Amino acid sequence: MSYDISIRSDKQYTQTAALHPLRAFLATRPERRSGTLHQFVYGDGQAYYMEIDLESVSADGDSRQAAGPEAEQVNCIRAHIPYAYWGETEAAQRPYLEICLAIARHLGWAAYDEQQDKPLA
Repeated sequence: MSYDISIRSDKQYTQTAALHPLRAFLATRPERRSGTLHQFVYGDGQAYYMEIDLESVSADGDSRQAAGPEAEQVNCIRAHIPYAYWGETEAAQRPYLEICLAIARHLGWAAYDEQQDKPLA
């Protein structure tokens, strides 16, 4: 189980971002530990851990396999923080929220708390 945050332009995922410039932005974060083409892992694996998935989704938010030029576009970014790492205090949660909000600002999108379907402040 994890605490989940999504970053998207709107509820229908209508805007896209180019994959490679987005990856370059994510790679500049000092917390980044590893990554694949569509996923980054942040943290030390002991006190701090988060996976970020760069996705192409339908208007309903369902993941889809993109092909061709569409595979180079992302319209949803999902962050997953295992509850064992989430923490109960605002100070413990802040590093995760800061990364997600920085990504949202970079794209001009919004970050949403998936548990409550509300924008993060």
